[in-house]
Amino acid sequence: MRWFRRSFITGLVVLLPVIVTGYILWFGFNLLDGWWRSLFVLFLGYTVPGAGAVLTVVVTVAIGAIATNVIGRQLISLGERLLGRIPLVRSIYTTAKQVVDVFAGGQKEGFQRVVLVEYPRRGIYTIGFLTAPAAPASTRDATGEDLWSVFVPTSPNPTTGWVALVPPSQCRPVDMSIDEAFRIIVSGGVLVNHGASSPGTANSHARPPATAPATGSS
Repeated sequence: MRWFRRSFITGLVVLLPVIVTGYILWFGFNLLDGWWRSLFVLFLGYTVPGAGAVLTVVVTVAIGAIATNVIGRQLISLGERLLGRIPLVRSIYTTAKQVVDVFAGGQKEGFQRVVLVEYPRRGIYTIGFLTAPAAPASTRDATGEDLWSVFVPTSPNPTTGWVALVPPSQCRPVDMSIDEAFRIIVSGGVLVNHGASSPGTANSHARPPATAPATGSS
């Protein structure tokens, strides 16, 4: 029984990553393929398995190629201006574009550094990303103190989360790269880089940058 139990557990350890990878690829393939399925039925009267996924890749590459030349950028800019005139669509599109730009590294400001904030109570630290070292001046007028904008992602999906306005004295910068922090969040803390600073180290050594810009002026 010991041999059976040990072999079974070892087999799960080997198979689970393969199964999870296969499921994610299968789900993504079906999602891409399903976008075009109704059009194939409408025009051809039947579906072509896999054609939708291939067509999605072709369209994506074609749009990317168009967006890299001057005329394509002008067309995209025109389309964005048109979307910007539609009230509800404007807010959704702008928010989605900003989020994609941040996670794709398109915006230089993006996530500036990894910080720790005490949440959900004192003595327990949560990983966050400093997005702006200066919150709007209106928040300073309301609270009477400077605040930093910190994005606190959820695990294991770091694309969702919430924004906290935290006093600089309560943000503890960590000597950790953005990629390392993402690995920890996505893995639920399993893939911890031992070279990164631990919460205890950050608590005793890391302090908000001395050159942090003031938020008194807009």
